[in-house]
Amino acid sequence: MNPRHPTHRPPGAPPGRGPGGVDESSSRPIALTNKGFTEILGMDLKPEHRGGLLRVTGQILDVPPDGGDHTKPAGKGQTYDFAVIDVRIVGMIGSTPFALQRGTIGSDAGPLDHVLEHPSPYKRIQVLARLLINGDETFAFSTGETAPEASASAQLRLAK
Repeated sequence: MNPRHPTHRPPGAPPGRGPGGVDESSSRPIALTNKGFTEILGMDLKPEHRGGLLRVTGQILDVPPDGGDHTKPAGKGQTYDFAVIDVRIVGMIGSTPFALQRGTIGSDAGPLDHVLEHPSPYKRIQVLARLLINGDETFAFSTGETAPEASASAQLRLAK
């Protein structure tokens, strides 16, 4: 018999106080575009939070050229070579944002982890993400080309 409470949350359970004085928050996978940053997680920090761990994961589905016409040669899209998910972790003091970490996920890169220090001067933590094509933030697809699909999610565990 295991005297510990289970640490697994049922699917669809709301975030809340986890076992052992831990606040947990997570986002559902959110679709990304290369049109700008999307907030995938935002959380207000309370004075009793004592640091924590933030993990960002994502996936890119490379759509074959011409929207899935498999009779044409396989490979990447017609006008781009690679796609990655550009992630920014931002700490807010009032309305002023401060960059805490920036990185990429997708392709050959794994999840992005960030440790939140204690004491933290930040009142809010945000995770922003966007799809980045060929490393160019102004990249535009032609009208007949289907863009790759990308999604990202973030999980945050804060000690209390």
